[in-house]
Amino acid sequence: MKLNEIINVMKYLGDETSLSDKELYRYDMNKDGVVDYEDLILVFETFAKDTTQTKNQTGGLQFKKQIRKLLKSGKFSDNQVNYIGQKISEISENHIVEIRNTDNMVKTEKGKRTIIK
Repeated sequence: MKLNEIINVMKYLGDETSLSDKELYRYDMNKDGVVDYEDLILVFETFAKDTTQTKNQTGGLQFKKQIRKLLKSGKFSDNQVNYIGQKISEISENHIVEIRNTDNMVKTEKGKRTIIK
């Protein structure tokens, strides 16, 4: 899976776009006939575990913007929002490693705040 595919699933769940039959089949990871938040988590996990995919800050910002938009859309209950957030965080912690060329970011206050976020 690629990051743009995860974003497509989020846009679909937020009723911003539609998916073709082929995409619906592909993104229905648990094969229950519906692309839902559980499939979003599974798609994200597939992406996170794929070591051939580059995970950079630009892509991360796009993902962050779209997931916030989706979770604030009112499409999910509070429990579902918490569950999605928790699972995405767990997967990120376990499988996505941020690589920096230098640690100059931690030497400035702005850099420290960026890392903390």
